[in-house]
Amino acid sequence: MKFILTLNIILISFYFAEPSPYILGGNEVSDGEIPYQAFLNIESSQNKTKTCTGTLIKPDLILTSALCGFDFNLGYAIFGVSNIEDVSSSLNADVVVIKNVTIHENFNGTTLKNNVALVYLNRPARLKDGFIETITLPQNINENTLIGFDVSVSGWGPEPSYLKRAQVTVISNLSCKIRFENVLETEICAGSSTTAGPCTSADNGAPIVTVDRETGKKMQIGIYSYSNGCAYGNTVVYTRISSYLAWIEEN
Repeated sequence: MKFILTLNIILISFYFAEPSPYILGGNEVSDGEIPYQAFLNIESSQNKTKTCTGTLIKPDLILTSALCGFDFNLGYAIFGVSNIEDVSSSLNADVVVIKNVTIHENFNGTTLKNNVALVYLNRPARLKDGFIETITLPQNINENTLIGFDVSVSGWGPEPSYLKRAQVTVISNLSCKIRFENVLETEICAGSSTTAGPCTSADNGAPIVTVDRETGKKMQIGIYSYSNGCAYGNTVVYTRISSYLAWIEEN
């Protein structure tokens, strides 16, 4: 009973929070189109609230950016709905309290090197086919084979708070260095002339996803790290997940 009351208070507080920026140029998606994505509401040790996103890689584990999970104190994750305002009425929604966050031990807040984090849930999310599912991570993949191919990126926005998705194209790190000369091999870049993709703090943790050509399953290859602002034609830098598989497994 105490947990239900606390959860209701959390949700009421969320409804009156300020709207967040969003995936610029994206299209709204329906419930179940991106079943692996989690909306994260995190309160810092200084009682400041931020919203960001992540992906469910195990029933009780979310992958996100260090910027999203940094200075975690309290928080919760929402699964199963596109419009966050539908949480209280949806039969598919699940709200889970966050237990803890692990930031990469070598995360650099200035260069954003090692911008990756794991969010541990207080209990496993209630998986439901087509609405709440885990996402596959890359195994034995050379992302260079994806250069020139489209991938999708998704994140939430302001009222009415629908999850949005945009198509972006993977570009080589060599081309990316024209915009970001310090881009690392542990990062991957993508851009589009028709969208800016993720470009604000509310997009922290946003995934870029492709389809595994062998299995046909959706596979996440990157986590939004930084960009040069919100403008169409932006190049965006993502944390390259394949570079952190060992770290994810160890933690």
